[in-house]
Amino acid sequence: MLPHIRPGGIYLCEDVHGKDNRFAEHAKNLINQLNDFHLTSLNPHFARVNPFQSVFHSIHFYPYVIVIEKHKTPSTAFSAPKKGTQWQPFFV
Repeated sequence: MLPHIRPGGIYLCEDVHGKDNRFAEHAKNLINQLNDFHLTSLNPHFARVNPFQSVFHSIHFYPYVIVIEKHKTPSTAFSAPKKGTQWQPFFV
C-alpha cells in the first residue's frame, strides 16, 4: 500500500494489536529506515536522506493504530544550521 499513497497522504492501519503482530513488526523496521543517519562530507550540518526518508515524513504508534505520513514534496536533505552565537543552557 505504501507506494500507492499520494504525496502528502496518510496511511492509517487499525486493529494492530497483539504482542507478535506482523504489521507492527514491519512498521518498526520502517522506523529504522526513517531514523537512518548519514552526514554529508561537505557540510556537518546537513545529512543525506535515504530513499525512504525522502518520501515518508513520519510514523506514529497509538494503541491499536499505526499512522504513516508521506511528504508533500520529496525531501533532499536534513539540515540543522546553527542559530545564534552563544550556547544558552536550559537549566541554571
